[in-house]
Amino acid sequence: MDVKLSRSLSINLFFAIGFFEQIAQISAFRQVFVNFRGSELSFGLVLGVWLLFLGVGTLVAPRIRKCRTASPYLLAGLVCLLAFSVPITVHLFRVVRVWMDKESGEVIPLLSLSISTIIILAPLCFLLGLLHSASLLYDEKRLRLGSARAYLLDATGSLLAGVLFSFLLVEFFNPIGVVLLASGYLVFSVVLVLRKFLLPSVLVLLTFLLVLVAIPLSPYLEKESQEAKWKIFTPGMRLLKVIQSRYGEIAVTKWHDQYNFYVDSQLQKSYPDDYPAASRINAALIQHPHPRSLLMLGGSIGQSLNEIKRYNLERIDFVELDPQLISTITSYVSTPEIENLEFHFIDARRFVKKTEGKYDVIIVDMPAPLTRNANRFYTLEFFQELKKILNPGGTVALGMKVDIDPQKENLLLSASIVKTLRKVFPDILALPTEGFIFASEARLVSDWKVLYERYKRLTAGTEPTRFFRPECFSLIYQEGPVRRTNSKIMPYAGREEVRINTDAKPSAIGYMFEVWRSLLGEKESFLYRVIDKIRFWHFVLLSLLVLLFCGGARMGGREKGKTAAVYSAIMCLGVFGLTVEISVLHALQSAFGFVYLYIGIFNAAFMGGLALGSVWALKHKEWQMRGLLACVFVALLILGLAAVTVKWMAMLGDSLLVVACLLNLAAGAGVGAAFRFALAARDDAAASAGRLYGADLIGAMLGALLIGSAASITLGLVASFAASAVILGSSALSLLIFSRDEKTGKRLNWYEDNIE
Repeated sequence: MDVKLSRSLSINLFFAIGFFEQIAQISAFRQVFVNFRGSELSFGLVLGVWLLFLGVGTLVAPRIRKCRTASPYLLAGLVCLLAFSVPITVHLFRVVRVWMDKESGEVIPLLSLSISTIIILAPLCFLLGLLHSASLLYDEKRLRLGSARAYLLDATGSLLAGVLFSFLLVEFFNPIGVVLLASGYLVFSVVLVLRKFLLPSVLVLLTFLLVLVAIPLSPYLEKESQEAKWKIFTPGMRLLKVIQSRYGEIAVTKWHDQYNFYVDSQLQKSYPDDYPAASRINAALIQHPHPRSLLMLGGSIGQSLNEIKRYNLERIDFVELDPQLISTITSYVSTPEIENLEFHFIDARRFVKKTEGKYDVIIVDMPAPLTRNANRFYTLEFFQELKKILNPGGTVALGMKVDIDPQKENLLLSASIVKTLRKVFPDILALPTEGFIFASEARLVSDWKVLYERYKRLTAGTEPTRFFRPECFSLIYQEGPVRRTNSKIMPYAGREEVRINTDAKPSAIGYMFEVWRSLLGEKESFLYRVIDKIRFWHFVLLSLLVLLFCGGARMGGREKGKTAAVYSAIMCLGVFGLTVEISVLHALQSAFGFVYLYIGIFNAAFMGGLALGSVWALKHKEWQMRGLLACVFVALLILGLAAVTVKWMAMLGDSLLVVACLLNLAAGAGVGAAFRFALAARDDAAASAGRLYGADLIGAMLGALLIGSAASITLGLVASFAASAVILGSSALSLLIFSRDEKTGKRLNWYEDNIE
């Protein structure tokens, strides 16, 4: 009975470790994501740092003196440290701006963000790595559950944590409360396992009681942490509320009589917005001679609605992904009642794809294309989708200011969007005063006098608002600025050097990086320069280096050649695994824009695949080198499927979410199985485990940082998969070539490679 109980408690322990680690990782993702204003570069950054220091901790633990005999004490000490490490980490990410000496509203550059992420996240990841090893050592000595089952339970706990966080915890608990709940579960699981050891169990029990006390205090702790952050971020403003939505972090601040609404630290809307909102909405609506239907994708709901009422439109659809953002705004800002206005709480691109309605005017008012989430509203595919739901002669008003500054970086960004629009719409008009680019199949009008008469006709019989008069059109459509802007940007957009912006290859993000690079100093712009210079031939060179490494080792003998080929294969498969995981996240962000919601599930799918592949390979470890080579070829197949998925992701629709999970699961399984086969192929499996794990970590970091993040932006997603395939191809060649007998030239016995 006691044996069964111990086994059950051991199962619960590894499940709790996976659950806790996933909650910790999601919390880190969300904080870095918010700090970097929703940039997907944070995916690779967090995963790269996480893998590096988790691996270091995992390798260090077995080398701690007497850690095998002292494993109960080591396990207890680590859990006590980790119980409060994640809340502290969350708070440090919020106040990190103080260390960087960044002013209010100043964007944190990539170099500063990377350094701060390493400093803050490294201790937590190192402790988690130690915990993994300590729990396995304890299991090996007392419970005998086995490492394969332990990894599978860990992955299962991660998967459950991802699902619960995405659909339940984020809705009902604050971030610090969530991590304290996960800490409580982990500590309680360790209390049960260590029940026979007096001192460790007392220590862990006291920690558990402290966590229990902290959980009810979490709302207060969260409030203090957020206020500390926003005092730094917006000094002089008063923080009114912070809401953890499923789609992002919403913050409300007040400055005198002005309310400001932020999503992931990006200012979305400010109220009152009287004249700016009135002038923008009239500038857009007046471009159509007889508007009867309006679609607003984002935008203001304050004074804009008062102006819209005057046009007597038959249909007004307002699309906003997050209902909590609108409900939060309306709780502070009064909005008029409009009979034909309907709110749709759905992703804007999804609405555009699924709607059966047709519109005379479509206003797209989204943030600048700094991230894939924002960039997806400036791409060729999106413009083609908009054209399908426009009535003949309809107008699109794209909320982006055209910059004709002599600075080349700004000009390239504007020209890329204009060039992309011209691929879909024959007539384009940039309006510099209001930050709009109009696009239509009909002739657009820039003569303010014509628009003046049109406005009076369309709004006849209605009471004018006190914030807008027809005479304002002479300022909005000033002939000089309009002519000067369009006469420069249109020819420039026709240049061959200007790239079209697409979902898979977001040129606009690359141009935004160039703008940032030009504004930052030499030191801070270093990483942006590196990213911008990445080319496909760099990965070809890397693959050649792999072949040269294996070839050089082969000159020292058959066994050395085989060893080099095995380590290279594991490194290249590490590149492959993280390339798939992060590039698929980028694809989902381009398609849906709310990967923030599902990131835990996709990461858990990869980890689950890792465990399943490892368990399966254990049952076929006699395959050895043949199994390792098979894993490489399977990985190449998965890369091909991932490239096809990205290429046709618009056709997959909602099923892309399922396909993404399956790709992550398959990629994880390939990496997990390969690692087991590589271990089985070594005579000194115990000594080789650490070195193989190190090779896997090096590859994983390269995949996360170099391909999954940087190259996916500069080269595009399909090219990123191709780059990983080139590197994998070199490992396949190494396994085939450098495992031949130096005397006979024949292949080795793939089943019993170690037998002479």
